[in-house]
Amino acid sequence: MKRPLLGWVAVLAVFAVAVPVALATGEARKPPIKTGPGVTSKTITFGVITDFTGPFAAAGKVQAPAAQMYWDDVNAAGGVCGRKVSLIVQNHGYNPQNAVSQYQQMQPKVLALQQLLGSPVVAAVLPLATKDHVIVSVAGWSSFFLKNPFTVTTGATYDISEINGLQYFANKGFVKKGDNIGMIYFAGDLGENALLGAQYAADKLGLNLTGFKITPAVQDVSTQVASFKAKGVKAIVLAVAPGQVISVANAEKALGYNVPIVGPGGPTYIPTYPKTPAGAQLQKELYLSSPIVAWTQKTPQMQALAKEWDRKHGDLGPDGTVPWAVSQGQVFLKALKIACAKRDLTREGFIRAIHAVRNLKNGLMTPLSYTVGKPSGTSDYIQRIADVPGGAQTVAGPIRSPLLAGYELP
Repeated sequence: MKRPLLGWVAVLAVFAVAVPVALATGEARKPPIKTGPGVTSKTITFGVITDFTGPFAAAGKVQAPAAQMYWDDVNAAGGVCGRKVSLIVQNHGYNPQNAVSQYQQMQPKVLALQQLLGSPVVAAVLPLATKDHVIVSVAGWSSFFLKNPFTVTTGATYDISEINGLQYFANKGFVKKGDNIGMIYFAGDLGENALLGAQYAADKLGLNLTGFKITPAVQDVSTQVASFKAKGVKAIVLAVAPGQVISVANAEKALGYNVPIVGPGGPTYIPTYPKTPAGAQLQKELYLSSPIVAWTQKTPQMQALAKEWDRKHGDLGPDGTVPWAVSQGQVFLKALKIACAKRDLTREGFIRAIHAVRNLKNGLMTPLSYTVGKPSGTSDYIQRIADVPGGAQTVAGPIRSPLLAGYELP
């Protein structure tokens, strides 16, 4: 009567040995992770080519450390896909030739470029990166790049931000049908992309737009502002760097000409505006249309980031582009996890994973989704310059103009 029991004991013993062997065998059958440039068995390397000494140095000097801080946190938590993430950082000084040389040196060593800043720099480097299948996360928001599958933008593009900004001005009664508006914009992807959105919104809202195209070398735009005053312009749209923004405010003040100003929040922002001689005028008239949460906005994620930044980089001060740099890292991390699950950490596998990121809500930006040919976001916060940490505070949004339903991306 005991023999059946002994039989079952034997079966269970065999089963106890067989299961781990089977599991181990199943694990062994997983294909190895495919890798390529920038990926070893221990590390994943991204590149940062930015501006520490040119017209956008204020942004570059905080965005690169913010990216490093984010990956330090990820690495401290164990990394991703069994690897730690490292960055190679270079300063191009807003010189395209420097950027091309730096790209060529780092290209064999990186999986992707996490930051590439500056319109002329992007124009010079992007064709090379596309040829090499190097994914480029542009430190900018031009919709001109959206059709390139190897280019990543994070948030509403310049043209969309200008549409949302002018929609807000119309909603508030700052402009009405028949009014004249003026625009000062850079030659290149920043200004000319923003112009498309401003002109589209002007046409739809019944506004008359007069535009002046300048280069970053033009620092004094008082002549253009005087022309706007003579034409009875009711609002000024900008797609320039902070130096020109300050020049506009100074010119308004000197002319006794007080009209609201709006520009996309990334390039037309610095946190020190309230401390400049033009600070009072900027607080009175400048609005930012931005997909990035303001430094003082009370989301749990922004409050946690502000505390960490102050602890680790308090010498750099609070800056509203830090949330963008961290968000861009979060997009890359999510894509790395997707690519790891697919066992493909090649450049091609990584960009496929980027375009599988959907509805990323992180409390630092408007929701982000990535599809070739489409912006990753279409809404913006409206912010005003204020003497608060980060130099700006949110007054509305996120908003998405109904005009976008008929807007065709370039």
